[in-house]
Amino acid sequence: MVSINSDLNVLVLADRPGLGMSTRQSTREVVDYPDDIAEQVAHLTLRCYAVLGSSGGGAYALACGARRDILPGLKAVGVVVGLPPRDSAYSETAMDKVPAGAVGWLWDFMVGKTARDSDQSKLRNAVEKSIRAQNGVDAEAAKNDRVIGCMTGALRGAFAQGPEGYVDDAALAVAPWGFQLDDIKDVNVAMWYGEKDNIAPAAAGRAMAQRIPGAMLKVYEAEGHSAPCIKHQDEILTTLSDFLH
Repeated sequence: MVSINSDLNVLVLADRPGLGMSTRQSTREVVDYPDDIAEQVAHLTLRCYAVLGSSGGGAYALACGARRDILPGLKAVGVVVGLPPRDSAYSETAMDKVPAGAVGWLWDFMVGKTARDSDQSKLRNAVEKSIRAQNGVDAEAAKNDRVIGCMTGALRGAFAQGPEGYVDDAALAVAPWGFQLDDIKDVNVAMWYGEKDNIAPAAAGRAMAQRIPGAMLKVYEAEGHSAPCIKHQDEILTTLSDFLH
């Protein structure tokens, strides 16, 4: 991704509220996120741009497409292995079966304590263990120092202010988004999924793409939840960049 990022010249990574150094908004909904992007776009004086979200971040990228009225320069939305809406017939993840009120607590119990531990080796060991549990293609794609470093850094950043922001975000992942996929109009949408994904099923990607006018969908037959994000970064960023020209 370093080479393609240099060629394309700009990539802005935005923390969601309560994560990293972004101020927590305890009453926010997914549909509110475009307000933050609108402020960043104005601050950076961007005339045209694309947004990209992966896994739980896919909903936030789609929210930007649904609220293009406040993001007139938005030319494309990218979603990589994005989770489906909770009310989707294809919402088949294990987390989807957990009551919404318990999701945040469960994530904090499973991840937060380790991410906050001063012994950084514990988090790295946990990440490496999760990689080994994935299917062969995903495990192979993820088992290098750069990817592991990115994953551990992202988790530590998510808990930089404490667990509350991450807990908020985890709960929102299985809450109503506040918009319908049919609301996404007049913007290019590209989606990438793995056929072997048991977290964000490819069937969900197909169903979502059918509801978004003109959406482009690519499914990688042998890949699960991790490999599409890791193996195809250049392809994904180039596709979104092409929509800007």
